[in-house]
Amino acid sequence: MNNLLIFLFCDRHMKRFFLVLAVALPLFFTIQSFNEQPSSDAIAADTLCFSRDILPIFNSNCAMTGCHDVSSHQSGYRMTTYSGVKAGIVANNANSSSFYRQIINKTMPPFPYLAVPDSFRTRILTWINQGAKNTTCTDATCDTSNVTYAKDIKPIIQLNCVGCHQSSLAGGGIFLDVDADNEAQKVTIYAAAEHMSSSNMPKNITEKISSCQISSVLNVFCKI
Repeated sequence: MNNLLIFLFCDRHMKRFFLVLAVALPLFFTIQSFNEQPSSDAIAADTLCFSRDILPIFNSNCAMTGCHDVSSHQSGYRMTTYSGVKAGIVANNANSSSFYRQIINKTMPPFPYLAVPDSFRTRILTWINQGAKNTTCTDATCDTSNVTYAKDIKPIIQLNCVGCHQSSLAGGGIFLDVDADNEAQKVTIYAAAEHMSSSNMPKNITEKISSCQISSVLNVFCKI
């Protein structure tokens, strides 16, 4: 009788244990999956363009001299083209994408370079989850009548320039991560963007930034 009571007691509690386990395990792994990556909900589906929104991040933050540009190609990677970036990306699977993992873990770019900003990491995640497509875009509309430095020009500089031109390790001795100093360098910035200087920018990419972006820079910096 005692053995039967013990069996019934243990059997009842074991069933309860396995019921709790069955509910808890899926919840645990769901929580884990949310913790692995930042949310990409803020970016609407299929609105990202590789040439405009993704390549400049890798070019500015990874293709510096001595790293992953055409000349240096550390570890065999050249992050100045779609094929070069795609070499470390698995479409629809950010966790299996080595370039994304290194950016998220902040092992790349290496110290003393600044970490890739959160907004850019989310942008890369979204692009991967949307299939890591090689898309090229043009400006559908261009209105430069009401542009400002903070709203329009600073994001262009942040995306295309700051990865190389930052105070901690400024390429060519020019740093562009301090707003107050960019006014003094406005002619240099515009000339480089318009490919009118000895150091055309963005470096490593033959195409200029868009004509609308160049017009915006000219409008703000030269008050035209």
